[in-house]
Amino acid sequence: MSQDRETDASLLDHYVQQKSDPSFFRRLYDPVTGEVTELTNEEVNMIRRVERGHHAHDNDPWANYTAGLAKSKLADFQISDAPLMKAAYIPSRSEGRTVKRIAAAIRRGDLDPELDAKRKAALPGDKQLVPEQRYDVWMDRDILDVAQMKRSYLSAPGMRLPGHAESFNPPPEYIPTKKELAEWGEREEEDRPYDFTPTAFGKFRRIPAYKDFIMERFKRCLDLYLCPRIVRK
Repeated sequence: MSQDRETDASLLDHYVQQKSDPSFFRRLYDPVTGEVTELTNEEVNMIRRVERGHHAHDNDPWANYTAGLAKSKLADFQISDAPLMKAAYIPSRSEGRTVKRIAAAIRRGDLDPELDAKRKAALPGDKQLVPEQRYDVWMDRDILDVAQMKRSYLSAPGMRLPGHAESFNPPPEYIPTKKELAEWGEREEEDRPYDFTPTAFGKFRRIPAYKDFIMERFKRCLDLYLCPRIVRK
């Protein structure tokens, strides 16, 4: 009972001292020295800055550099390597709703897109602005049917499917002999039976990197770009 009374008395004294002494929050017990130390104003300000998530010290070595960077054109560029959020790649829903409201107002006739141009044209004196003149660049063409102006899309022809000679382990009759290779070397590339040399690797893991891959992709792009496509009647 005596120990409980002493504990209650010490807590009561601690509470009274806390309410009566305005600088009580500055006193801390140091377990190393066993003494009660009082914090200075600089130490209190340091603790408050750390609680707010700021630097412990008040001096900022990059204050002038940050201010100069914010005023320059470099502030328009991204200076952080953090990946962009998903919202940066998704169209804004709020902007989409705004566009829909404007389009609906134009259809109802409540909003006139040329109203601003008419007001600017009605300005007196040197403030008068000439509205932009628009015309059809195709109006001189003799086209009766408007549907003919629409360009029909023609899908690109598919690539030729690989045959037995392009296998990593083709049959022996597809592998050329030394005599055939010598004859192929004397011909032009267009006259050769294949634009590659059939080779048997035996195992799939022994296949090396295909050195002509980029050239084949380039020729494919040239064919799609230069060869016209027509609709056969």
